[in-house]
Amino acid sequence: MSDTHRAGLLRHPALVEHESCRVPRARKNRVADKITAFAGSMAFVYLHLLWFAAWIIFRIEAVSVRSAHDDRVVGGDLSCRRS
Repeated sequence: MSDTHRAGLLRHPALVEHESCRVPRARKNRVADKITAFAGSMAFVYLHLLWFAAWIIFRIEAVSVRSAHDDRVVGGDLSCRRS
């Protein structure tokens, strides 16, 4: 199997050349490749969709902490209030 047909996919010759110039399997390159592969995957998209849906549904920003001496909401309230 040639370098341009790894894993059954046709790879652009410029990418093959770029990979040959990189430090072969250096630790930082392996880590960067794994992060990039995950960030470019649909699993990453689905994870963020679930996170934002939970954020909206459960109103995570509305979770408030009240001070013992103050009845105003501390943090999390993004609406404007009248004085």
